[in-house]
Amino acid sequence: MNGARQKASLLEEDDLRNSETRLTQAEKVAKVGNWTLNLGSKIIIASRGADLIYGVDFGTIPLADVQKIPLPEYRPALDKALADLIAKNIPYDQEFKICRPLDGAIVDIHSVATFDKNTNTVFGVIQDITERKATEKALSDSELKYRSLIESSSDAIFCVDEKGEYKFTNYLFASTFGKTADYFIGKTFWDVYPKEHADYRFEATKRVFQTGKSESLEVEVPLPDRTLYFYATATPIKDKTGKVILSLTNATDITERKLAEDKVKLLLAEKELILKEVHHRIKNNMNTIASLLSLQLGTVSDSSAASALEDASNRVQSMSLLYDKLYRSADFTNVPVSEYLGELVDEVIENFPNCSLVRTEKHLQDFILDAKRLQPLGIIINELLTNIMKYAFTGRSAGIIVVSATNNDGCVAISVQDDGNGIPESVSFKNPSGFGLQLVEALTEQLKGTIRIERGRGTKVVLEFLYPEARNP
Repeated sequence: MNGARQKASLLEEDDLRNSETRLTQAEKVAKVGNWTLNLGSKIIIASRGADLIYGVDFGTIPLADVQKIPLPEYRPALDKALADLIAKNIPYDQEFKICRPLDGAIVDIHSVATFDKNTNTVFGVIQDITERKATEKALSDSELKYRSLIESSSDAIFCVDEKGEYKFTNYLFASTFGKTADYFIGKTFWDVYPKEHADYRFEATKRVFQTGKSESLEVEVPLPDRTLYFYATATPIKDKTGKVILSLTNATDITERKLAEDKVKLLLAEKELILKEVHHRIKNNMNTIASLLSLQLGTVSDSSAASALEDASNRVQSMSLLYDKLYRSADFTNVPVSEYLGELVDEVIENFPNCSLVRTEKHLQDFILDAKRLQPLGIIINELLTNIMKYAFTGRSAGIIVVSATNNDGCVAISVQDDGNGIPESVSFKNPSGFGLQLVEALTEQLKGTIRIERGRGTKVVLEFLYPEARNP
């Protein structure tokens, strides 16, 4: 029987030792310890975890020396807290720093304690929170750093959740509305903007949350006294799983640029209106000149003079047609070649009494030329067609005229061909016999081009010049 009791006692002792060992290991891992202070004897009994945190053996050090371990600036608060716990049962919950005697290290401590009146003892638990405090400081420093950057930014910055609810705004954003940053927290787009503006912003925010990609857009900020314009970029903020949890927006004030653009647009509109009026007046003046020439033609009996007046009138009409096209065009400086030459060919041919006998073929590629080149080109076409209608079909009952225009990588080629009687070998642009051919040669030089006559079944005149800017309409 005695042996059984002895064995049981040994097992209990082993369990106790194992329990104490586990407690010590747990305290070491958690960096916690406990202590008991008997107020009557002034003796402190502490766990091994407390010894490790303070760097002393509480069983061998008097209370007065223990009280010197916290840094001096914390001593008054600790003494008062202990006194309040004993006298008034006010909870004891303190954070302070100690200088550990073992190695001189500064350690952050969190201590809580209770008082038992019956035993006149204080029981406390301490924890080494040095790492936690370092982390908190690092986070605080980081937050301060980034908040300083955000607040000093020249952009308006804010953060919203998936519902369009503001979670953060910087000073610049808030001051734009004459508010503080706190005013916006918890408010939504619809609390700040008119519905159509709020809906526009919310649609962009939804895309950020749905796609996980940044979204940029121009936005208006309507204020009581003015409207501001911002270029905003919303960037997703994601958690560790990749889920978008917030949308952070940087908005740059582009009001001055926007107003400048609007002013430029207004000036351009005024310029276009002026150009339109100028082209209209030029066209009317040319029509007036053509009418005066026609009236003068009716009073001239000399055939050569009449022919000269008629040719001059036709030349003016070809230029008038160009300004009519410029007046009707979108930018008042460029015109599609097919549109201008196609109508010009018909107008010139219809001026002649034998026009019903002539069939016209037009092969005009669709490309754009400017007025500077179209004006001399129109006069050249007028002269060539006039010569054909006057001389190519004499004694003929029918004829064909083919006009073509092509643009091959900036090389423009214009040809006028007939199947008529043919131009005499003695006639050339190098040695022109009349004013019309002289004019064609001069205008070709103005275009910095070349012109040649190809003889065969009828006559073909080919004009070529370079214009790299030639393009499709």
